[in-house]
Amino acid sequence: MTSDPEQYHQLLTELIQTQMVILGPSTGLDVPQHVSGLEIDSSGKVEKLLANPQLILNELSGLYTEISPHTTKKTLQTLLTQYPDIQKPVL
Repeated sequence: MTSDPEQYHQLLTELIQTQMVILGPSTGLDVPQHVSGLEIDSSGKVEKLLANPQLILNELSGLYTEISPHTTKKTLQTLLTQYPDIQKPVL
């Protein structure tokens, strides 16, 4: 099964918005700004994926993991159960 790009939009939006709650809105929004190919709005909603979505997920997850390893891994574990077609990011 292949994952639909819309699933990546939803997963990445949920990840970003959850991290905004955990890390605070400023940090939660700042991290995705460093991921090339990812465009988000001020609420953390993914607007565009301009690169391979799996690579974007890997990079974003890695950056959040550097800041908060345990909570990021737990958040991803929980979110990925809703998206079984998306490959677990390489951390």
